[in-house]
Amino acid sequence: MNTLAWFREPVAGDWLRHLLTPRDAPELNWTGIDKQVPRSTPEELALPDLAMTGPELRRALDSLVRLRLLRREPTKQGNNRYAMHGLIRDHFRRTPAPALDPRAIHLRLYRLYAGVIQPIWRPNGLDGLRPLYEAVHHGARAGLYQEALDEVYIARILRGTGNDGFYSTRKLGAVSADLAAVKNFFTEPWTKPAPELSAADQAWLLNQAAFRLRALGRFEEALAPMRVSMEMAVAQEDWKNAAISASNLSELELTLGRVAAAVSDGARSVEYAESGDKLWKMLSRVTHADALHQHGDRAEARRLFEAAEAIQKDRQPTYPRLYSLWGFRYADLLLGAAERAAWARTFGDEALPVVGAPGTLGEWIAACDAVT
Repeated sequence: MNTLAWFREPVAGDWLRHLLTPRDAPELNWTGIDKQVPRSTPEELALPDLAMTGPELRRALDSLVRLRLLRREPTKQGNNRYAMHGLIRDHFRRTPAPALDPRAIHLRLYRLYAGVIQPIWRPNGLDGLRPLYEAVHHGARAGLYQEALDEVYIARILRGTGNDGFYSTRKLGAVSADLAAVKNFFTEPWTKPAPELSAADQAWLLNQAAFRLRALGRFEEALAPMRVSMEMAVAQEDWKNAAISASNLSELELTLGRVAAAVSDGARSVEYAESGDKLWKMLSRVTHADALHQHGDRAEARRLFEAAEAIQKDRQPTYPRLYSLWGFRYADLLLGAAERAAWARTFGDEALPVVGAPGTLGEWIAACDAVT
């Protein structure tokens, strides 16, 4: 029961045989399996000092089913799976047998999920990734944070972090499942990654957590990992990632209506980006300018947008104007005065005075008429 309690899903009989009856377990056949899939020996899968025979295991399972501590679930393949009620599972997790070290169990389950249950290096679909998510869970609890991160989460679930990577989120949209996987690498969500991880990986995980929290609409929770990530990048003098984190933080604060904070962190992004590449020099200025625009400082916002567009012209001469989201934000500022004038014309000259814009209200109404 102590062994079954650490699974988070119904357990196949063959899985238990690998753990408890190594001499009667199904033969491990690695023929045709990708070389990158971890290959555990029967000895590495078996729990220490718990070897049983096949008949002993069957009798034990039958007894537990009769006592209704387990539920037998036949499968279409003709095998049985054994499910345990959550309350029973919690009881055995809280009171493990003295001979069983939970970390030793998690280590075996990590090996089982990563190589035996899922022998495909990079499986397709969410069903294919499910055993790998379980491997991450058990690997972290076995203390193998770095290995589970590098060899399972990044290499197999995300399929790398390059332009063609992030398979689970970009291709499958499995943001919630991915966030649950990322949580395994934190000792205190969402601000303290496991200290066993490298400093660079800790900062990266904070960003990943923040991105997924924001994508799920959990904006308030996303603030903390973003800020901690920025502070870590600054401490490491990793100015590019510091600029990215500050820019993301500014955008999120603006979404939450914390405009003054968005302006402040937007300014930090510009400062941190100064020693980086032209792309982030441009993007950080757009972020800061957008925050200033929403704050009402349109003159300074326009100055920053113009500076960003000058950088854009320098880095991509064939595309000299800001485009995509950044162009939209600039256009929002440029068209704002005409829009305000249109509302003023509709509701009366005193309803919505044009603040901070050059020219008179009449001139802006005329300009508005010229384009409508």
